[in-house]
Amino acid sequence: MEDVRTHVGLRRVSEVVPARCGTWAVAVVSELDAEEGAYRRALWRVDLETPGAPVRLTRGPSEAHTPRFRSDGTLAFLSNRPREKGDDLEAPGAVQVWAFPSTGGEPEPLTDEPLGVTDFRFARQAEVLVLWTARLPDVDEDAWRETAVRRGKQGPSGQRYTSMPVRFWDHWRPEARPVLVVHDAAGRRLLTPDAVAEYEHVAWDVAPDGTWAVLTHHEVGPDRITDSRLDRIDLASGERTVLVAEPRSQLLFPFISPDATQVTYARHRRVDGHYPYFEAAVVGADGQGARVLAEDWDLAGHPHGWLDDHTTLLLVAQDGQCAVHALDVETGERVRRTHQAAWAGIEATRGGRIVGLRSDLLHPPEVHVLEPDGTVRCPATLAGEGSLADRVAWSSHRTCVDDGSEVQWFLVRPRGRDEVLPGLIWVHGGPISSWQDTWHWRWNSALFALEGYALCLPNPRGSTGFGHDFAQGIWNNAWGGACYQDVMAVTADFVARDDVDADRVGLMGGSFGGYMANQVGATTDRFRCLVSHAGLFDFTAFYGATDFPAWWGWQLGCDPYSDRDRFERWSPSRGLSRWKTPTLVVHGERDFRVPVGEALALFEGLQLHGVASELLIYPDEGHWILKPENIVSWHQHIFRFLADHLRPETSDGRG
Repeated sequence: MEDVRTHVGLRRVSEVVPARCGTWAVAVVSELDAEEGAYRRALWRVDLETPGAPVRLTRGPSEAHTPRFRSDGTLAFLSNRPREKGDDLEAPGAVQVWAFPSTGGEPEPLTDEPLGVTDFRFARQAEVLVLWTARLPDVDEDAWRETAVRRGKQGPSGQRYTSMPVRFWDHWRPEARPVLVVHDAAGRRLLTPDAVAEYEHVAWDVAPDGTWAVLTHHEVGPDRITDSRLDRIDLASGERTVLVAEPRSQLLFPFISPDATQVTYARHRRVDGHYPYFEAAVVGADGQGARVLAEDWDLAGHPHGWLDDHTTLLLVAQDGQCAVHALDVETGERVRRTHQAAWAGIEATRGGRIVGLRSDLLHPPEVHVLEPDGTVRCPATLAGEGSLADRVAWSSHRTCVDDGSEVQWFLVRPRGRDEVLPGLIWVHGGPISSWQDTWHWRWNSALFALEGYALCLPNPRGSTGFGHDFAQGIWNNAWGGACYQDVMAVTADFVARDDVDADRVGLMGGSFGGYMANQVGATTDRFRCLVSHAGLFDFTAFYGATDFPAWWGWQLGCDPYSDRDRFERWSPSRGLSRWKTPTLVVHGERDFRVPVGEALALFEGLQLHGVASELLIYPDEGHWILKPENIVSWHQHIFRFLADHLRPETSDGRG
């Protein structure tokens, strides 16, 4: 478990924001607090011009994250550090905006919002601060703080809902409602005092001159799935107008152009029977001329902002990697700017320089600079000695399946070990997702390779990065069809290798990958063992308990009440009597996306049918296992289980 402990102890770089001058940047780095058993976020300064040691900017037990630069260059951020005042009434976990004084010294608070701040922006060219806080319905603003503290201590805790959804991933939708606030020369003003839930999970941007902003406005559509439009709001008057809206669509990730004449965004349309993928689009700042960009591009690209030439949009698109692309919004011409590894959180600085986080299968995310001439630099190392390149090797392969399609998969092995190794098929989640040449904190295949396994990471039907038609192969109630066949075809190629023991192969996965483990167990006894983490088992039970049942029903094209036989076509629960393979079932009790009842029902069914099985539950975790000691425990139990079935000669109950 030494490698897992090292993995858990690495610093985790999650965000980087370049300063206005473009010569340095601030990175958000999470570091393990072993005594508290949790990660703490802090800010670090990275010089982008001259490589050198990064400098830590914030310390102490409080968290610091979400760095933003004011128009005068002042660095501000969000933190839950205590305020120096005599007021004992502080909303639980209240986070405020803090800033470093221009004269130096400790950060000072810029806000005192009763229920804290969830996000904020500065206008790039004006002294305007815009932020999101929360309000309590039917409570006067001057009583928000006192009421929140009292309810947190005494209750009541009841929450009333009149429509779905009511939960999201690992929490119930809160009673407090998001509200937009502006701080400018005229003072502080609530801009959306009557908003109910339309700005939950909002994506937004502020115009450079601080006069207006664009917001994603959410509401439940006729099909009971959330629609999103773009609202433009005047920051002086609070007047809101619809910038662009389309039926059965989600319009997301808005970015205002540097000259404030256009807004780019991602469009996500719902058409019955078809997988909806993101399309980059643009609309005039006056709401005119909305159009899709690069309609012939068969890869989903997410906008990440503009270059300072006012015409070039930056996107990150999946094609086996997460590559940076530059798209001319006038001509539609696009240029791929990166050709190795994966990029995330990119932002342009002056002169066309791009700053972001870059990682690959064997290297954790680090701050990197992409110069206009294509040169890539890492100005500082923040994660620590996280590289596994000297101990693990990987390669990309393709399998041709019966319908003529090619299925890409990764082979990951311990470097320098040429002997025959037991194999492990690891199916990704989603299912609209993919394995890529990128680092995984949660699903790190290299850790399993270091345990002495050859891993196969398949990208079967439904995986992104291989075109719309390939992703479509999982849609419309096809979960156990071509996708299952793809996994089995890749398995055949994988075990045919001379360096893989065909008689000692297991399969594991999480979320959709957990479903596939369940479907495999209900269909074939090809594998020695299965690990199902947060996997779907009973489609009908899942429909009634997941946090977004309408989306699930739309993906399958039906619901269990109108056509139960069709709905349950690929439900693993139907094949339980055929299940013979030893199985480890893993789940977090706070998982609302795939509720824990799926694991309990599966485990009971396996026990009833005499299948060798184990149940591993984390009462304090959700869909993912995130707490440091739980991460170690998760690996410990899975390593032990795999060793028992794939390497019995070495299994000694260790972890």
